[in-house]
Amino acid sequence: MNHTIVALATPFAPSAIGVLRLSGPEAFLVAKKALHFFSGALAEDCPRALAYGALMDGDRELDRVIVASFRAPHSYTGEDTVEISCHGNPFLLQQALCRLIACGARQAERGEFTKQAFLNGKLDLTEAEGVADLIAADSQRAADAALAQMKGQLSARLEEINTALLELISPLLAYVDYPDDEIGEIPPEELSLRLEDCLSRIRKLLASYSDGRKIRDGIATVIAGRPNAGKSSVMNRLIGYERSIVTDIPGTTRDTVEETITLSGLKLCLTDTAGLHQTDDHVEQLGVDRTRAALARAELILWVCDGAAATTPEEAAEFAALPSGAKKIVLLNKSDLGIFRQTKEFPGANAIVTVSAITGDGFDQLASLPARLLLDKPTENGELLCDLRHYQCLCRAEEALTRAVKNQRMTPDVLLADGEDALAAIGELTGKTVSEQIVTDIFSRFCVGK
Repeated sequence: MNHTIVALATPFAPSAIGVLRLSGPEAFLVAKKALHFFSGALAEDCPRALAYGALMDGDRELDRVIVASFRAPHSYTGEDTVEISCHGNPFLLQQALCRLIACGARQAERGEFTKQAFLNGKLDLTEAEGVADLIAADSQRAADAALAQMKGQLSARLEEINTALLELISPLLAYVDYPDDEIGEIPPEELSLRLEDCLSRIRKLLASYSDGRKIRDGIATVIAGRPNAGKSSVMNRLIGYERSIVTDIPGTTRDTVEETITLSGLKLCLTDTAGLHQTDDHVEQLGVDRTRAALARAELILWVCDGAAATTPEEAAEFAALPSGAKKIVLLNKSDLGIFRQTKEFPGANAIVTVSAITGDGFDQLASLPARLLLDKPTENGELLCDLRHYQCLCRAEEALTRAVKNQRMTPDVLLADGEDALAAIGELTGKTVSEQIVTDIFSRFCVGK
């Protein structure tokens, strides 16, 4: 049974405005029981207009409110919807929520409004996930990618592939079902070209996942170097306040310190680490071990060195031993004291920047480097996979079409099975053939009011 649901659509915290959202077949009825209008009315009587009134508990006025209402199917959920804007006092909002429940609504579950929008065909599953990603986005690039997905740009690419596959397997299906009828087969050359075209489109999307994951989840970035090179000062300069303790004593940082920043719209998950050196101190050695563990996981290493001092053999050896899979930006720190290092001292570095953690000199040059080094190539947001579930579904589609390419000279029923497997994988991605459990799991990650 389709219930009328209600939830607070804004944070449960003191604010200027708090919004309560009702949606379902009895949304207008519930609202009428709880509201007294001074001007305007609900959408069923006064479409496309706001109303002003009071939220009532019997004869007692709880708050003065502004009401926006939407008739089905012209709403976010595709159902009758009422949004009540109250003053953002948590105590008042809790009273208002209880009143609407008493009038016949049910407390919404996590993501239930967007789930109803999906079930009512207002958006597909990737667009719904884009809504959640946009709410959670913590960098400009992540927000841009989520917005594009929410607007259906990824869905459009998937629909193109889906249509091409349907056009390919429909004749095969007819041929298998009605072998005695005169149904023309697709010429082998054309069949091969069309299979390769579908496969190419899927692989293009799959290739974007490396960038999409980094944009959504951020770059694992480690600030490393020898003791007293200025690593913690660099960390503090990047995040804008004194997060790491800084002294003139080598080995001050003995544990990892983590923070998140954005540079050029890209999120960096920073880890400040203990200086790399040989030590007999057990506590210091634990810090060095954690540094090496962080470096093993790093996608980007900011190697900080004292640019005003000569390179030691120990430092050269530590730099040479850095993981080969990570990008490396060398920061020649302490430019305010003068720089004496040579760029040739850092073979394998992807970039070298002269900076001063004290004055901030050179950090503007650093800002654009992570995106340039870590993102493989510019892509349209609609061609960007950011979600592991999407990637896994398309991997299955790729596997099925790769089999189809190999099996194209076999009997039509074998080729048809491969094509249907590819369609099923894409259908799971968009929600056309997805299981109820997967849908439940996806929407359980949403906030309650969305």
